Amino acid sequence: IVAGIVGSFIGVIDKYALAVYKNTAAVGFYDIAFTIGATVIVLPQSLITPLASRIAKTPLHAAEYYNSLANMVAIMTTFFAVGFFYYADIAINVLAGSEYIAESVTPLRIIALAIPFLAFQVLNAAVLQGLNKQWVNAVSITALVVLNLALNYLLVPVFGANGAALALLFSYGAIVLANWIYLKKYGVKLKPTVIQYVLLTAFVVGYGAIIHGAGIVAKTIALMIFALLTFAIQKQFVLE
Repeated sequence: IVAGIVGSFIGVIDKYALAVYKNTAAVGFYDIAFTIGATVIVLPQSLITPLASRIAKTPLHAAEYYNSLANMVAIMTTFFAVGFFYYADIAINVLAGSEYIAESVTPLRIIALAIPFLAFQVLNAAVLQGLNKQWVNAVSITALVVLNLALNYLLVPVFGANGAALALLFSYGAIVLANWIYLKKYGVKLKPTVIQYVLLTAFVVGYGAIIHGAGIVAKTIALMIFALLTFAIQKQFVLE
């Protein structure tokens, strides 16, 4: 209950900060970016939802369930992250209109990097619930809200919508990392997930160094290379 009440604030902190420190136009630009980026969370969330009850019935297999699903979520969400990062301008143009590209494209690219963390926050919460560790969930969500509030306070006045997106990325990233450290004592293995994040980081850096300004063909080739490398690295899991 406490986690639910506190967690309800997380969806409005960024928009409230933008309204206070910037203007309603900034809220709109950010909201477009967030809505587009967060839509893909529905797919991994549908896979995660049954996990809590499954772990509650067989808690000794919690690590086994988590490791398998975590790998799947990492593969899925990092692919979405690269896709939205590369095609942010196209996604905004198609779904919102060309007049929003200039102000919404950078927040969407930042939010794209947060997509895996948003999904893993849902996954970690489901596992903790299944393990009957609701107090850890409550602490995690409270810390997430406090950290997100502090980061919005620091970043939004300076960077506007980009600052709100950065606050989202850093706050969720920090809490997911903290939960991973806690869950390691239950036998959770994070190596495949970490490998996917390293691959994601490499392709984001590669975009800035090589692909930025290139056409859709170059971006598509790069995305296909990411998919092929993911398959090569995670081949055993994918074939299973």
